[in-house]
Amino acid sequence: MTDRIILPLTDGRWIALSPDDFQQALEQGKRLMPQERANRQDDEKPQWLPVREVARLCNISETFLYDEIRLKRIRSRQFGRAVRIHRDFVEHQTGDLIGNDGKDE
Repeated sequence: MTDRIILPLTDGRWIALSPDDFQQALEQGKRLMPQERANRQDDEKPQWLPVREVARLCNISETFLYDEIRLKRIRSRQFGRAVRIHRDFVEHQTGDLIGNDGKDE
């Protein structure tokens, strides 16, 4: 009997590979991983940020943020007792600040 490495597939089937084929598959995976991680770099950022961090990033007070959340002007979500603000709000606010280049028109 020859040696085979048996691997389960996500659909419930199994695949049997020779040790050489398995080694080649691992090497191909190593070459592909850095590219995949670079593509997912934005996905690794948290989607929901704490109010304190948003206040610091946008240079506004936490009280103002909580008032805006209460008035439903800012997209937020509550995780237990913790209130989080969606990352899009921060990107929009910092984008506006950067887009104006500090010039008042």
